[in-house]
Amino acid sequence: MKYIMVGFGLLILSIQSFAEQSLSKPLLEQYVSTIEKFQVLEDKYPAMESEFENVLQMTPSAAIDKIKGMQAYSDIEKIVKAAGYDNFEQFYQQSYRIMSSMFAVQMQQMPDSVESMGAMLNSTIERMKKSGMPSEMISKMEKEMAEQKANIDSMATLAKSASDEDIAFMKENMMWLMSIMPTGIANNQ
Repeated sequence: MKYIMVGFGLLILSIQSFAEQSLSKPLLEQYVSTIEKFQVLEDKYPAMESEFENVLQMTPSAAIDKIKGMQAYSDIEKIVKAAGYDNFEQFYQQSYRIMSSMFAVQMQQMPDSVESMGAMLNSTIERMKKSGMPSEMISKMEKEMAEQKANIDSMATLAKSASDEDIAFMKENMMWLMSIMPTGIANNQ
């Protein structure tokens, strides 16, 4: 889980399309190559992973501002520019498109998963309360489940923003993309 939060945090930060360029295998290879390079930063900036913890619940502009304020930002910017992006925001725009289309494909494959997950979380809390579990344990579980629900809601929101063209491309290339993604990120999809 070394650079999962970094990669995932960077994946969801922009709401604009990346230069109207269609998604393609070379574009995805450029993206994957870039996120792999972030692993080096975690050794240099040990607090970086924790700094990305709440990025999913932020607005894109707040998340970008947070990352720009991080100690690692200048190195993040150097990595994306060295990878061939014009600037930091362009990388985020591409990240957003890739992740939103991935989530859209996953949601299409499991259309009831968001609603059923929410119901399951609520049911689990109710069972815990009825079983007489200590209130501290229930509070801790409620907090964890609220975080899980927020992540699921963020994924659903991202999925809704994917273009039909990006979704069609991702349907055809999802398995290939997952095969080239860094292990920590691919395992969380």
